[in-house]
Amino acid sequence: MVYLEKRSKSSHPLNFSADGLRTPVKKGFFEWWYFDCHSEDGTYIGIVFFKSLSDIKLKITPFISVRFKPPHEELIYCEQPIALKECHFNSRFLDLNFNNNTVFYDEESSSYHIKLQLETTKLSVDLKIHSQSKPWQPESGKWLFGPHQEKFFSWFVAMPHGKGHGNVKYNSKSYSLNGECYHDHNWGNEELPYFWRDWWWSRFQFEDYTLIAASLIAAKKHHHAPQKVFALFKNGKCLFDNQELVHVEKKHWSECPISKIYRPEKLIYKFPLNGSPCKLEVSDLEVITGVDLLETLSPFKQWIAKLLNHYPWYFRYNSKAKLMFGDSHSSDSKEGVGVTEFMSLAKKNDIKNKRE
Repeated sequence: MVYLEKRSKSSHPLNFSADGLRTPVKKGFFEWWYFDCHSEDGTYIGIVFFKSLSDIKLKITPFISVRFKPPHEELIYCEQPIALKECHFNSRFLDLNFNNNTVFYDEESSSYHIKLQLETTKLSVDLKIHSQSKPWQPESGKWLFGPHQEKFFSWFVAMPHGKGHGNVKYNSKSYSLNGECYHDHNWGNEELPYFWRDWWWSRFQFEDYTLIAASLIAAKKHHHAPQKVFALFKNGKCLFDNQELVHVEKKHWSECPISKIYRPEKLIYKFPLNGSPCKLEVSDLEVITGVDLLETLSPFKQWIAKLLNHYPWYFRYNSKAKLMFGDSHSSDSKEGVGVTEFMSLAKKNDIKNKRE
């Protein structure tokens, strides 16, 4: 059974304090903080601070990952493990220090400041982001799994929309950053494949509208139960976030030439707003990065994963979207660009021709 816990008076306050450390610093939990900045010329940077991601029952493995894609250039990917003793966490608000690589939230100015100097690469980042919206999450932000609902996967969108500016330096070359930003925070108490078979996630900016959309399919042990996340904001105010009224369609299925996974080339989210039918169409997926997650494992773990028929892939795309208000005869539409993510954690036999 999969259950999205409803928000109640006992839920954690929906404010900046929810962005602090949410899990114990011990084995058995994952947690990460994700940021991105995307500009109209296609420049993209994604930064993630991981307290721990995989093998969570065996060890705590903090690291930082950066994916930076300048326009008309190859992706720059950097990952640096950090010793746990060199990491500082704050449970009251976002204040991380991973061996002098930092991110800090300033409540007075509603802004974030990220400073990175990754020693194992020649990459540095100095990025300031000013939040343009209040934090948000679907209901309580916690999905409960298992016969006693003892397992959980949590998602908190600390900043649905922000404006960022800064610079990146790599191999003595400097790049400027100036674009639309997003920040969220995830944590839980089991390995990701326990929860999900796959998910699609997108975020877009349409002039003064911000949109977050996701379609998640639970793992086989949870009967592939579909889950939806959808929120529409205007000028920082949430206009719609009733997940139960959202209908998701996945169109134009084909085999990905990189991963050989069957996946849709268009996603459609239909939802009502003020009594009128509306929809979001996500298309024109341009690969920023595609990662065979088996290649991130040791040779022995790769052998075990293949023996068990696991076939995990991760993709991030530049994407286009069309937001339509009203029916086909009287619709007002807006077009925008943004970021889309596809994570597949399925076994090989579980994904071929699965069109959900």
